[in-house]
Amino acid sequence: MPVAAAFPALFINLGQGRNGFLTAALLGGATLALPGRPIAAGVLIGLLACKPQFAAVVPFALLAARQWRTITVAAATVIALTAISLVLFGPECWSSFLASDDLP
Repeated sequence: MPVAAAFPALFINLGQGRNGFLTAALLGGATLALPGRPIAAGVLIGLLACKPQFAAVVPFALLAARQWRTITVAAATVIALTAISLVLFGPECWSSFLASDDLP
């Protein structure tokens, strides 16, 4: 892995505190789990809800691959995370988010 450590984006990611490592781990893990463990892949894809640009790409790829169980589990994961955030932080958190000008 010394070649990966030499990649310039590694240091940018470390220095600026970006979530690229988390995103790569979730997407890579989902890709590896998809053939044999579609439910685990769905959970990992659902956890990518923090990156809305993947919501435009990943479902089409899963539809093309006919991964219905993975799509269902990913959607259920996003719904569960939304429900948990509503319980923990209240609806004011979501209304403030939707009212903000910084939406992606």
